[in-house]
Amino acid sequence: MPKVLAAAATAAAVSLVAATPASATQTIYVEQATMNTTFQANISGVGAVYSNGVTFRVNDLGTAATYNYADYYIYGFCIDIFHQITINTTLNYTYTSTYGDSDQPLYTNYGPTAPDNELSDAQILAITNLVDTGWLLHQADPSGADTLMRTAAIQAAIWQVANPTRTVTVRNNNLDAGQYAQYQSYFNDYVAGNYTVLADANDRVYTITDQGNPAHQTFAIGWPIDGVPEPGTWALMILGFGAAGAMLRRQRKIAAAA
Repeated sequence: MPKVLAAAATAAAVSLVAATPASATQTIYVEQATMNTTFQANISGVGAVYSNGVTFRVNDLGTAATYNYADYYIYGFCIDIFHQITINTTLNYTYTSTYGDSDQPLYTNYGPTAPDNELSDAQILAITNLVDTGWLLHQADPSGADTLMRTAAIQAAIWQVANPTRTVTVRNNNLDAGQYAQYQSYFNDYVAGNYTVLADANDRVYTITDQGNPAHQTFAIGWPIDGVPEPGTWALMILGFGAAGAMLRRQRKIAAAA
């Protein structure tokens, strides 16, 4: 199965439910990662990469386990641009989650040999808005064509925001002219902050990181909390995002799919 640099999104339609970790920092076992590979981006110094969000099947037992009651799904976006993750196959990776740790900084490159590249407050705010907006769009219509294009553009925008010294562009990879123009338009708007932010001002992201293997990418997971608009308001906001009539179910903590 393919390995992707700075990967991302899911084609699976999942309904999200709350999961409550035992502590601010915990160990989770990442069993599988799935994504939609329709869209790509170019990152200077890296090359062509798949661009979209990633759905992980995990359990928080901290040990290898077969698919069982402890398994759930989380959805997030890549922060690292040099690392890899294998998709659509069994992973069995042990990750550390920073769920609940509001003081946890974000970096563009994780691992024991990472340089000092902590993101600024402005970058973290922009990335939080992008991650949670993508998370909520995914909630509304996880397999919709427009949702997948938007979450792909959001992933590319996250790389650009987190790495301003690099140039990120979206690629015309087997897209027709109209699709490519729309993909570019979404990306330009997300990079510039010219979009309807679905995240609440109080929202933040948390990370899942394979501290034992810096070759594996770190991902920022959406975490909408109190203050996010109610379902009826979301539905009206989503009308302009290509999901007319969608009614979003409000979740106040980390989301995971049953």
